[in-house]
Amino acid sequence: MFNLLKGVPQGSCVGPVLFIICHHDIFEALSTTHWKHLSADDLAILFSPSSSMSSSNMINALTDQLKHALIRLIDYSIKWKQPINFSKRYWMLFHRQAVPQIPNIICEGHNIEHAKKFKYLGTILDAKLSFTAHIDYIKSKIRTNMNIFKRLASSRMMSEE
Repeated sequence: MFNLLKGVPQGSCVGPVLFIICHHDIFEALSTTHWKHLSADDLAILFSPSSSMSSSNMINALTDQLKHALIRLIDYSIKWKQPINFSKRYWMLFHRQAVPQIPNIICEGHNIEHAKKFKYLGTILDAKLSFTAHIDYIKSKIRTNMNIFKRLASSRMMSEE
């Protein structure tokens, strides 16, 4: 046994429910954000620049939007005494062309890691939204399961003989 001073045990089914109940107003803190998605305690924010901007201006505008959203999230987390785990925070730039320079995003002294691909709600996203990494991942899982089924089927045939 252990004493839990705050929060809920890791893996508890109560955790995501309490998070949603306690943080139902998180979208108000991000009211100017283009698109936001909250699933249990995973938050995704999407910014979309004007298509009339040059690529370097787009990156600057997106970086500014991200920094403002992070400031609002930090203010929200301070208000509700809910710390942000910066080790689990990533940002990704979706693009079709080569990006001139990937900026560093620093928040509260923490470098927010830039990801070229990451898994969000079971789907592997890459910067070009090609889904190649996700398809390769699914094919690998299918191959593994097929090998298990083949072994099970052959052992069943052996036992029937």
